[in-house]
Amino acid sequence: MIVRFCFLRVLSLALFFLLLILSGKGYSMDSHLFRFKFENGAKYIYDIWINGFVETYLPNGINKSPVNIRMQVEQKTIESTASNTKAKFEMYFKEVKMISGSDSQTLPEEGTKLVFEQDISGNTSTLSNASGWQSVSFSSLVFPENPIKPGDHWISSTKVNLQIPMDNRIKYVFTKVTKAKGRNVAIFTTELLVPEAEVEKIAPPSQMKTSGRVVFDMDLGQIHSVESDSVFGFSIPIPELNLPVFTRTSIKTVMKLSSAN
Repeated sequence: MIVRFCFLRVLSLALFFLLLILSGKGYSMDSHLFRFKFENGAKYIYDIWINGFVETYLPNGINKSPVNIRMQVEQKTIESTASNTKAKFEMYFKEVKMISGSDSQTLPEEGTKLVFEQDISGNTSTLSNASGWQSVSFSSLVFPENPIKPGDHWISSTKVNLQIPMDNRIKYVFTKVTKAKGRNVAIFTTELLVPEAEVEKIAPPSQMKTSGRVVFDMDLGQIHSVESDSVFGFSIPIPELNLPVFTRTSIKTVMKLSSAN
């Protein structure tokens, strides 16, 4: 039961940070005004892998369990404004499975949906949430209002309600524009900035660190890929043991656009 609880927490946190993190020439040093592009009816399929382990600190020792989750998510543009400055999306979790060797187990998130709005800068708000996501708000890659050049950085603020309301910020750094399979892409690094006081609100002692890289398809005007490394540490009350148990989760998340039509 403890291991199952930890796996579900890992998935929820990974999805959040994933969603948290979710339009050139060569290695140009020119300034660029980045914007998302919207097209009614457009569908984007993303393949996602979450790998790592969960350490559970029990009275009789440390239990280390592997994490191997495979997901496929379909993002569909439901409608966009006449000016194409804002759009409504439906995100459908087509596949959410926990893999163990040659076996797989379907997780409850499979088959669920959420609806959200996003403007061309990337500011996002949820309209209706899939089961288990009623309290989660997130922000994808958010661009500044003005043109930027390689080396520029900015910070986007967002709120999340994992157990209680918590403020956090994401630092973005624009590194370069290059080519990927013949397409113009921009590369950004990301770092989650959560004040220690905010982390401690969850269940002290706690820790939360995540950093990664986002590749943005400038031709398509959508996310091309995301990679992130995260460490989450929380104390979880376990009724059977009548005491809190500390768990530390270390995971690597990779998301790649596999289809766009």
